[in-house]
Amino acid sequence: MKPAEAAKDVKGLKKRIRQLNDELKNLREELSMKDTEWNLIAEELELYKAQLENKVNISASQLKKSKEKLKISENRLKNFTELTNDGISCITLKLPMDTRLSLKKQLEYIYNNGIFTEANKAFLRIWGHTVSDEITGQPVSVFFKQHHVPDNLRVAVQFIENRYHLTNFESVLKKNDKLLYLQNNIIGLVVRKKLTSIWYSIRDITEQKKADESIHYKTKLEQLVSKISSSFINLPSEKIDQTIEASISEICQITCSDAGFLALSSSVENTVSLSYLWHNDKIWINKTSFYGILHSKVKWLVDHFKNQEELTLSADDFISQASEKQLLKTDIKGFKKVKLRAVFLKGDILGFIGLLSSENKFEWKDGDGTLLKVTGDIFINVIQRRDAEKALIQSEERFRSILQYLSDIILILDKNFTIQYFSPSATKILGYDPESIIGKNAVEFIHPDDLQQIQKDLAEVLLKMNDYIPTEFRAKHRKGHYVVLEAIANNMLDHKAINGIIVTCRDVTERKKTERKLVESEEKYRNLFETAHDAIFMMTDDRFIDCNSATLKMFQCTREQIIGKPPYEFSPEFQPDGRPSREKALEKISMAYEGIPQFFEWQHCRLDGSVFDTEVSLNRIELAGMVYLHAIVRDITIRKAAENAIRESELKFRNIFDNSSDSIAIMDENFRFRVVNNMALKKIGYSLEELMSISPIDIISEKYKAKTIERINQIFSGKEVPPIEMEFITKQKTIIPAEINSKLIDYEGKKAVLSVIRDITERKQFEKKIVDTIIITEEKERENFAKNLHDEIGPLLSSMKMYVNSLQTMPSKEKYDFIIQQLKDILKEVIQSTKEISNALNPYILSAYGLKAAIESFINHISQIYSINFETNLENYRFHELIEISIYRIVKELINNTMKHSGGKSISISLNYSNEMLELVYTDDGQGLPAEFVNNKEPHGMGISNIISRIQALNGTYSFINLPVKGMSCECKVPVSNDGHESRHFFIAH
Repeated sequence: MKPAEAAKDVKGLKKRIRQLNDELKNLREELSMKDTEWNLIAEELELYKAQLENKVNISASQLKKSKEKLKISENRLKNFTELTNDGISCITLKLPMDTRLSLKKQLEYIYNNGIFTEANKAFLRIWGHTVSDEITGQPVSVFFKQHHVPDNLRVAVQFIENRYHLTNFESVLKKNDKLLYLQNNIIGLVVRKKLTSIWYSIRDITEQKKADESIHYKTKLEQLVSKISSSFINLPSEKIDQTIEASISEICQITCSDAGFLALSSSVENTVSLSYLWHNDKIWINKTSFYGILHSKVKWLVDHFKNQEELTLSADDFISQASEKQLLKTDIKGFKKVKLRAVFLKGDILGFIGLLSSENKFEWKDGDGTLLKVTGDIFINVIQRRDAEKALIQSEERFRSILQYLSDIILILDKNFTIQYFSPSATKILGYDPESIIGKNAVEFIHPDDLQQIQKDLAEVLLKMNDYIPTEFRAKHRKGHYVVLEAIANNMLDHKAINGIIVTCRDVTERKKTERKLVESEEKYRNLFETAHDAIFMMTDDRFIDCNSATLKMFQCTREQIIGKPPYEFSPEFQPDGRPSREKALEKISMAYEGIPQFFEWQHCRLDGSVFDTEVSLNRIELAGMVYLHAIVRDITIRKAAENAIRESELKFRNIFDNSSDSIAIMDENFRFRVVNNMALKKIGYSLEELMSISPIDIISEKYKAKTIERINQIFSGKEVPPIEMEFITKQKTIIPAEINSKLIDYEGKKAVLSVIRDITERKQFEKKIVDTIIITEEKERENFAKNLHDEIGPLLSSMKMYVNSLQTMPSKEKYDFIIQQLKDILKEVIQSTKEISNALNPYILSAYGLKAAIESFINHISQIYSINFETNLENYRFHELIEISIYRIVKELINNTMKHSGGKSISISLNYSNEMLELVYTDDGQGLPAEFVNNKEPHGMGISNIISRIQALNGTYSFINLPVKGMSCECKVPVSNDGHESRHFFIAH
């Protein structure tokens, strides 16, 4: 820029600055006037404010407290809505709705203007959403249409008619082909006769419904069994058949079956007959077609019940396995499924009881099989009792045969207690035949310790003072041991037909053992109760009535301090879910008393107020006709800490797993991927779903498949295998060379193989580059060697040949002496050239005297041309020949590059050994390295490539830089070990 133009610009800038200063001055004056006005206004406002504060001071204080309470309430509400298991949402109307509108207009207004503005996590989960944005902002009409909410119009009408308050009504929602039972509450917020918002809460009561249905169904079954059992008490034999068919009808109605039957087996006739039947109009059965079927015809059915208690078959399966196929198709119509239960007695099948349904998809409940078993046993017992009673009436002989099957012993004694009658059943209990014991005195078989009491009891029986009063004693078995009997005596000496004392004895040996075991069990329970590590409580209502020693230790209190107290007094005010401890504890206690076992986590407090985590099991028990709650409390503080540590550990592992630069995969024993990280998906090109559907063998190069399978089998057999190189095929059919390291791990309780896969493409490329460089270097060395032979030794040898040829002409003595002298000189020069070439290939000084001497010798040959400064601390240190020859070649190559290409005249070399590291620093004052090499680190010529290859072959590091003024610098470090183990290079100190 010219001076005149610069002066003009400066003048313009000064003028502009003056204008800006004037504008700033005006603005300051205006601002000052405004400040004055604002000060006057502020003074008036302060005056007005003071007046207002005097008037509303008390109201402001109350308003502040109300705001604080409102804020606390809002926070509690927010915490409660997020932590509760109930789904809670808020529907806000775009504009408040006048509640005086007609019902129809109110419905239309709510559906068209209602917007979901809030929804907690439980509300999202119940409706199948994951984020609140999927619901919030959605109109009411769209939401109910999207989720197919049943009866939404009817509910809305009831809500409005009930003054915007509708609670505890149930609804059913179909979700993923399953029915959800919901308990709903809808409450509207009305301000000044205008509806502003609606709070809608839902609770999933599906499990509770199932439990209620199960209890209700179980109760109905128990009532039915009780009714059937009582129906046959003292029932005349002629009404038994009618009652059985009526009972089968009731069973069908309870189980929703279309038909029921009882088929009886006759071992005498070797047949099975359909004896009792009930069916509705959906199924038709010809009962007479199933009378007297031979056992051989139903053998397939009997075989089915050898290993299972009940059988449920479709009509096709039942017919296909029956021998009378055509008969079944003709005489049973409409049935699709059958449920059968065999009725056993002492291992023999006495018959079959079954149910039929006309629906293919019909499923009987779990308790129906038990119902069939119980009622079948009752029916069989009743039928047998009826037949026995008929036989008893018919003859005394049949009465005696029945006595043989009685489990009780019947004795008839005379007044001297001599045995007159001994029932056959006694043989099973005492081992005596009736013939061998009749005529003997009963007291002979009494245990000596019980004899006195029995004699006293029998004397009272003689006097009729002790009839029908049971007594226990020990009777001697034929084999010598004693059996515990419970006996009742009845003096019938004055009865003409009997003329004796009837004694009925029952074997109570097993009962006495059971009683002893019960006492022992109670003692064991008490011992377990007192020695258990968990706290154990007994409760009535909501109060502790008993506890073990572990309880006192856990809560750090005395027995008097905890007995009679409710559990919520040893709990913080609120549980982690935000619910009050008292409210939640009473709810759990109530459910447990209803027979629903409770198992949950709870925070308790010790007597000193310190809080700890527990796991509580709460169950209803009945003892001696009283109902109690049995609670077991386990301190899980350490477990919770461990779980948190595990979660943190898993999070850290997942971060490492997903962010690893190597591919990581876990494979199971079925040669299937279980887990892969993001890097594996990125490298191989497949999605996670695609990779999970194929085998790892499918993405391995063909030449490595057999070896890979063998390797995986070795790993699963417990063998350790070294890392291996192989090739993977990507989805795009490209090949990736990789190094894979695998080991056996435990994954989700099963054996699996964890593999870490490293892409070695760059390493392979670099190795190929090194090999190519070595080949080129060797060829260059051969070329130099040939050139030296041709240029140095070739001409000399040609001269020698020429002089030798001239000797053939017999020259004069002077000429002869001259030729000989020339030959000697040429031969000397040939020898010298040969030494130099040999020295270039493998310097003699290097192998004989070491690296320091070899470099100094080379420098001396060119010291007249170049100024070279060489510093080293090697002295007499010797290194591995590979290190020495490589460093020597690197130094020579650097000097040759400087001499040929840089144009520099000064060289500085520093070579030092320290801390098992050999460090070379080389600088010159030439023109420096090419810019593309310094920027991209790509070798520009063969010389630099050779240097880099040699350094990397020694596991060394290097750097090339251009100096600020002129010249370049090369620094390289090579690791050297003095023990021969840590590195493949070592040194020898002379």
